[in-house]
Amino acid sequence: MKKVRELYERIITHFGAIMMLAIALIICLQIVVRRIGITVSWTEEIARYAFVVLCFMVWPVVILRGGDIVVSVVFDLFPKKFRRIALGVMHILMSFCLGLVLYSILRNIAVSGKVGLVSLRWLKLSYIYYFVVIGLISAIIANFTRAFEVITGRVEVLTDAEKSMAEIETTVEQVENEHGSIDVSRQEDNKEGVEKA
Repeated sequence: MKKVRELYERIITHFGAIMMLAIALIICLQIVVRRIGITVSWTEEIARYAFVVLCFMVWPVVILRGGDIVVSVVFDLFPKKFRRIALGVMHILMSFCLGLVLYSILRNIAVSGKVGLVSLRWLKLSYIYYFVVIGLISAIIANFTRAFEVITGRVEVLTDAEKSMAEIETTVEQVENEHGSIDVSRQEDNKEGVEKA
């Protein structure tokens, strides 16, 4: 399961990078041709829809990596067990909300399936909606997966302070690996010398 998840994350991350590059190139094309005096109406519309596709396709990876939106000041006050349960319940509720959005977008595809974009009539809106559907289904699965991992304790739910300490420890380990151990007593002596001066 872990290998499938890593493969999925790698594929979506590469897809996201390609989409960002495409959006940047399309916008640059729009700027260049506008300077020349040529009107190209499709560039803005394609860039906007490419960004929508990018957001919905990358969202599940953000969920799986723990990119949760919480008011951390309040959330961090609770005990660790409560934080795990609350976060797990939030992911389950999010899955049900995404299910409603999925139902709505499927109804929208049924109604507007043959409607094309304003500037490119041959490109149907439903083609873009299919990517949104894939992203929503993936986000629902990712939310249930994340809820299971959080509630069962397979993933640690850290406070902001704990995350900061973990980042500092990781940075110190990296520096020590690259440059040897850090002599803390020398740093304190230097700090005292600076304070005296």
